[in-house]
Parts: sequence; structure tokens; C-alpha cells
Amino acid sequence: MTGVLPEKSEVGPDTFSPDPAQSTAQRVAFQGVGSGVRSHRTARGLSLRELARQLGVSASFISQLENGKSQPSVATLVAICDALAVTFDELFAACIALDAPARTEPPEAPHLAGSQDIDRERAARTSPPAGGDDARRRTDADGLVVHAGARRRLALETGVVWEQLSSAPSTPAEFLLVTYEVGGTSTTGTKMSRHDGMDYGYVLSGELTLTLGFETHVLGPTDSISFDSSIPHRFHNSGNEPARAIWFVQRE
Repeated sequence: MTGVLPEKSEVGPDTFSPDPAQSTAQRVAFQGVGSGVRSHRTARGLSLRELARQLGVSASFISQLENGKSQPSVATLVAICDALAVTFDELFAACIALDAPARTEPPEAPHLAGSQDIDRERAARTSPPAGGDDARRRTDADGLVVHAGARRRLALETGVVWEQLSSAPSTPAEFLLVTYEVGGTSTTGTKMSRHDGMDYGYVLSGELTLTLGFETHVLGPTDSISFDSSIPHRFHNSGNEPARAIWFVQRE
């Protein structure tokens, strides 16, 4: 990559509109984020035009975003969070949990010598918390556990999906399961993104290409990376299968 690095995040005008084929849950979740943007914007006393000016996008785009009629790129959503001084988690709070496949019980252990130990170990893994359903509900309400079927999920522009792995409120970090579909990218065009803090990632499957400043890094399964998020960066999946990664974003 050549050229001069941008002095700030370049978000550009996002013009993507939600796919009509999206599930109802995805559309409602996205509208929830738009409502969250509006709520935080008005709480800070910002007009549509003022927020748009700070982001370098049109006021009509912000209006469409708040009404769930347009989707931002990852870079634009990061810039929105910075402009409104909110975390991803605070915007995720406006999302709904999409349906997820029901969890299945592990297979029965074979009744061979020592199977009692296997059964006891399996029971320990699958038993609800002490105190039954009430204890489990308290644990969920406290934000300690996010069950697979309760993760908030947000499909962004350009083939990127965020799933929230922690619901603990008011934390300086974001804990996410990130999926980049084939061809998915964190920014539109060749723009790059940056924000204060650190990024930490671990690739579960697929391949992610990271442009970090003037350098390019290709990450495959079990590869991990950490970098200063203030360095302009861009992710892209140029492989032939979706790329999934665990991501931890620490903000200053």
C-alpha cells in the first residue's frame, strides 16, 4: 500500500441499504442500533447536521441510519461511537438477540469401565447453576453469562457481523465474535479506520488480511494479533470461506 496515511478516521458516505431478504430479527436489531444513535445524539445536544459534519457523511445518511434504512460500515460505526462518546456495548443494548440453534445435550457416555466418572464430569458441565433456574436468571441478568441463543448480533455493511460476547455494562472494552463473509471488509472502498485504544484478535477459521499502516498481515486459523488502534487499519476477507475471529477492543 502506498500514499499518505489519513490524519483521522475516514468513514466516507455509506450508501448501503438493508437487503430485503434479511430476516425480520436482523432488520429489527439494526433499527434498534439506529434508535440508540438517535438517543445518544439528542442526549448530547447534537443535530443531525452536526453529527454528520463530524463524521464527514451526509445528514440524510444519519437520518436513514437512525430510522433503520441504511447500514454503516465498521469504520463508520466506530466513528459514531467516538463522536457520541459511547461504547459498542451501549449501542448493542438497543439490539435484540437473534434466534440461535438450540443447544443439544452431549451424547451419552458409553457404559464401560470408568463410565461413572465420565457421567459425573458430563453432569458437572451441563448442570444449571446451584439454585436452579432462578440462579441462572440472576447470573444472566448480572451480565456474567451470555448464552449462545441470547447474543446480540449486528449485521453491518460490506459483509461484517458482530456478536456481543459480554453484556457487562460500563466497561472500557468490547468483547466480540466477528464474522467477515467472503469479500467482507471493515471499511468501504480503500478507506482506513482508526480510534484510540488497542485491538486484540484471535482467528478461529478462515483468513483475514489486515492492512496496518503501510504493512499487510495475513491471519489464518489460530493466529493472533494485537496492535495500537490509532494506527490506520483495514480488514478484508479475500479467502474463499467466511472468516471468524474473537475480538477484544480496549478503549482509552
